[in-house]
Amino acid sequence: MAKKRKRKLRIDRIVILLVFLAAIIFILTKIVSCTVSVFRSGKDTSGSSSTDEQVFMSNQSSSEVDTADKFTVVIDAGHGGDDAGAVDPQGTRYEKDDVLEIALLVESELAEYGDINVVMTRSDDTFLSLDERCAVANDIDADLFVSIHRNSADIGNGVEIWINSENNSDDKLLAQKILSKFPSESISQSRGIKEGYRDDNGNEHNYYVNSATTMPSCLVELGFITDENDNLLFDGYKNEYAKAIADGIIDAANVLELYSLS
Repeated sequence: MAKKRKRKLRIDRIVILLVFLAAIIFILTKIVSCTVSVFRSGKDTSGSSSTDEQVFMSNQSSSEVDTADKFTVVIDAGHGGDDAGAVDPQGTRYEKDDVLEIALLVESELAEYGDINVVMTRSDDTFLSLDERCAVANDIDADLFVSIHRNSADIGNGVEIWINSENNSDDKLLAQKILSKFPSESISQSRGIKEGYRDDNGNEHNYYVNSATTMPSCLVELGFITDENDNLLFDGYKNEYAKAIADGIIDAANVLELYSLS
């Protein structure tokens, strides 16, 4: 009986040793696998990358990155994150929220046209610098860039579109096509197409997104957030606003031979 117990004890030790070795092999396999993955992805141990690349990749799917053979438009929802933009008199309504809602609706409207690559500078409440917004469009060589905002003033109402004050024939076409699509009942008034920057009467300066992007661009001001009636119109005609912007983009792209409706 003593010999049997001794033999059984040795078998138990062998089983424990085998389990221990199997565990070590499993851990080593995982370490090797992770190391190979990091090497193949080209990442260093710090995980660092350029800010522009982080912004672009965080907002786009892999299918959107390949823009070589598609008409590509960048939709830029202004402000975001800690930058609320303009605020209504009650302090409860923020420009960043209004324009993001419209931008996402524009994305959906453009998707109805089919083979179009729509790239969003932001799809959530994220802050991006002006440089980062322009880099999203410039880095992928987009065809058109449309930035969406809301206006503010002590007194003022209506929709207006801003374009670059220099070499702006294509910019003006884009703005005209968009502005013409707004149903008259959906806006308090059309304030027209304006060049440069609102606080520069000499038109020597431009909105940064219009001057730093390398493709036709415009900045759409969807009514005054400081005007009660403009806010009521905005809330009542969100879908019409989005459709106007999307249809205007398509019309401009067709004239510029960037996209064919046929």
